Amino acid sequence: MNIEKLDKNMKVNTKIQEKNLCVYNIDDEPFELLGVQRDGDIYVRMDLNVAKSVSQSVYDLAKHTSGGRVRFKTDSKFIALFCKVPAVGTMRHMPKTGQCGFDVFADGIFTTFVAPDDETPEEFEGIHYFPDKKMREIVIGFPLYNTTNHLYLGLENGAAVEKCPPYEKKVVFYGSSITQGACASRPGSSYPSITARSLGWDFLNLGFSGNAKGETAMANYIKNLKMDVFVYDYDHNAPDSAHLEKTHKPFFDIIRAQNPSLPVIFMSRPDFHNGSLEDNIKRKAVIFNTFAKAMADGDKNVYFIDGNSLWGEYGYDCCTVDGCHPTDLGMWRMAEMVTNTIRRIKF
Repeated sequence: MNIEKLDKNMKVNTKIQEKNLCVYNIDDEPFELLGVQRDGDIYVRMDLNVAKSVSQSVYDLAKHTSGGRVRFKTDSKFIALFCKVPAVGTMRHMPKTGQCGFDVFADGIFTTFVAPDDETPEEFEGIHYFPDKKMREIVIGFPLYNTTNHLYLGLENGAAVEKCPPYEKKVVFYGSSITQGACASRPGSSYPSITARSLGWDFLNLGFSGNAKGETAMANYIKNLKMDVFVYDYDHNAPDSAHLEKTHKPFFDIIRAQNPSLPVIFMSRPDFHNGSLEDNIKRKAVIFNTFAKAMADGDKNVYFIDGNSLWGEYGYDCCTVDGCHPTDLGMWRMAEMVTNTIRRIKF
């Protein structure tokens, strides 16, 4: 099937030589779209009207597809990806594979990635051949720091394509650029993605680079989401400890009023020694005090993770790209701490 028959705007000059290939649109059954939704000619992470009410920056960042995935089962001997994005940005401290690329997991194991090249950066493709023909659960992760127009899949002609069993639980993350995924090497290497994959859960990434500031409009949006755990991690984007103190507990109170038994994990910033040490001490105290006050009031479903402990013995050298944003090891360490905390929760 010619891709242009599906979408005249998707003019891919394919280099893939596989002849026994059938092309699918991920917006159709039985493909399951998670973490993003279609809005006109792009995918978005949240309702754009709500995002606009929060801030122009959140509106723009909601068009980045961090946490977006497509999930299905197939016995195809190969999988091909045909991708289209409106533009490809370049960040000096984050690879294209994470910023603009897609990655593929088969039965929970990383399999391959597809990322822009220099010749046709806005339309790119790739194909991966499996060693044998059997049913596999496929999860394809969307770019962390880019908008996505289209993703078409090429599978073997006649291959079975089925819906996966639904996830039983879901975790929602709210936070900064680190939450969004900076500077993971691939979509599946962000700490929210690693956490959810380790648990076998669905997830929603509401990390907004530089712009998660505990706004009331965002709290009112999140409180109505379906979730089994909420990870609350926006310390980094509060301009100072005074702003954090003004917004942190009120944000939590809005979530808790709507979700009286929801487990909530509070987390402070991992790069504790960046910036003013005095301000960072105050920031952590604000977050801990929200947690402690809830505990004192009889709330049994709150948890606190000291960000200063997240990278452990590996520290800034191995766990960050720039002293702030995590490497894949830093992301893995964060995910390990969050995952272990969630596993302690009695549902």
